[in-house]
Amino acid sequence: MATAPLPIDVEGGRTHWIWGFGGTTFGMHTAYGSGLSAAIPTFLAVEAPTKTPVPTETPPPDTVGNALCVDGPFEVTGAAVPYQCALDFDAGGASDGRLLWTHDGVAGTVDFALCVPAEGWVSVGFQTAENANSMTGALAVIGTPDGVEGYRLNSRSLGDVVPDDATTSSLSAPLYESSDGMALLTFTVDLTSTPLPIDPEDVTHFIWALSDSDSLNTHSARGHSLSITLAAGANAPLPSPPQISNSSEKVHGVLMALAWVFLLPMGAAISKYIPLLGKKAYLTHLAMQMTGVALTIASLVFILIDKELPSTWLTTDGKRYDHGRVGIAVVAFAIFNPINAMLRPHPGVSLQRRAWEIAHLVIGKTALYLGAFNVFFGIYVYTVLNQNEGGDWAPWIGLCVFALCAVCMGVAIADKLIRHRADMAKVRETATPPLEDNKLASDGSGLEQL
Repeated sequence: MATAPLPIDVEGGRTHWIWGFGGTTFGMHTAYGSGLSAAIPTFLAVEAPTKTPVPTETPPPDTVGNALCVDGPFEVTGAAVPYQCALDFDAGGASDGRLLWTHDGVAGTVDFALCVPAEGWVSVGFQTAENANSMTGALAVIGTPDGVEGYRLNSRSLGDVVPDDATTSSLSAPLYESSDGMALLTFTVDLTSTPLPIDPEDVTHFIWALSDSDSLNTHSARGHSLSITLAAGANAPLPSPPQISNSSEKVHGVLMALAWVFLLPMGAAISKYIPLLGKKAYLTHLAMQMTGVALTIASLVFILIDKELPSTWLTTDGKRYDHGRVGIAVVAFAIFNPINAMLRPHPGVSLQRRAWEIAHLVIGKTALYLGAFNVFFGIYVYTVLNQNEGGDWAPWIGLCVFALCAVCMGVAIADKLIRHRADMAKVRETATPPLEDNKLASDGSGLEQL
């Protein structure tokens, strides 16, 4: 066979096509043309679109980000059945990735296949619309050489990637294979029993990730999100970019921070001045404490209503749920201490009064320390565990530290003023002798003291 001059590489490199068509002459092709670029691996024997298409006046079919959705059927080496639709995307490797699926409306199932350039584990996650670009909270199907299982991604931390039996039990015919630098993950989802957020008639949001390692410790920064309407395939309208909002977490965090790093610490600090300043200090202490408790309860109710937490979240593993469990304990202390204050014995030196004072102090300080800790823990969950999806941690930490420093500075200034006031009182007492010492001696001595 003669060597072809065409620049075609079937050994793992990328082959580039340029197509065009027009009328009966070569004068012009009426802007009907574009470019395609793909590797031609034997494992994934289907064509792949260009990563960077040649500009054209004719828009491509249903594109999602830099992905392209096309109709089949598609045969995939290693898969048991062909697939109706395929979604190609840049997988960050030598070859493009491809998500394939077949929706069977009669049987109520969806067959999935994920072909990606990887030699280790492969994951395809399913996310709700409000969190479409975040892996946190998603349910995922992860394939490794040891098998295919469902997981709940409570955060980006490995310790928060926990097995999900409900997802695993809703899968049938799961398969993972890896060959020649390409990995294949296939499974069928029963839509009648799966907890996965899949609606074939609406936009389904996927999160894919992969690694060249069999360990789940890292996905080597290779992962992204995709969105498509499964039932429509290539005829699906282009979905609008998801509006990612962390407003509920921000409101929750701001309210809790205001309560636990400013109002409640300041109110507790003011309580030490009640014996000296009397009723005004007591009323200020009471107002700040009740406001802090009210903000705490409002923040807790707000986040519980806004977020769809699993019914077993109190016993679910994961740092974001640890934050919630500590929060519940803090709220319990915060509610109990004001109730305890209303039941206080009358002032005096009785044993009951002393026991109440100790209990009120210990519970209050425990709540303060736990509350302040949980605010900083919440910032860690909101930013670091979510790889800064909630923004950088530094401004939040800075504001909270500033508030605590302001409280400490206020206490220090108040203590200094009170000590100064006491010292001045002693000076006045020393400068004004008692009246009997000012009496004149019979010889007139002592006149200078008047």
